[in-house]
Amino acid sequence: MLILSFVGIILLVVMIFVFVQNAKDKKTHEEDLKRDLNNYDEESELHDVE
Repeated sequence: MLILSFVGIILLVVMIFVFVQNAKDKKTHEEDLKRDLNNYDEESELHDVE
């Protein structure tokens, strides 16, 4: 019984860790997307001027 609860605690910690990492990755991914969009906007404005 003790082993089962020990495994349960480890599983819980791993799930929380994965959830936190996923949230961080999502945030950085959204920032990268915004950065890419801004770069494309600047490039298209440069081409419009030419």
